[in-house]
Amino acid sequence: MGAGKNSGPSTSSGPQSHQIFCCAFNAHGTVFVTGSSDHLARVYLNSLSLLAILLNGYPIFIFYVWYEY
Repeated sequence: MGAGKNSGPSTSSGPQSHQIFCCAFNAHGTVFVTGSSDHLARVYLNSLSLLAILLNGYPIFIFYVWYEY
């Protein structure tokens, strides 16, 4: 996963122009979490390629995420 435009699932219909700064996934590869320059953390369910949770309200860029289960 690199920086630039996001071609994956989104909650908006317009083009995305945020950078993904960090990511984490569980041991089975079924949950994927990203943190980005748009101050949002996204939780994806890889088995469905679905954006499951969108976490907002962070006042700064998200540079670090981790997944523990």
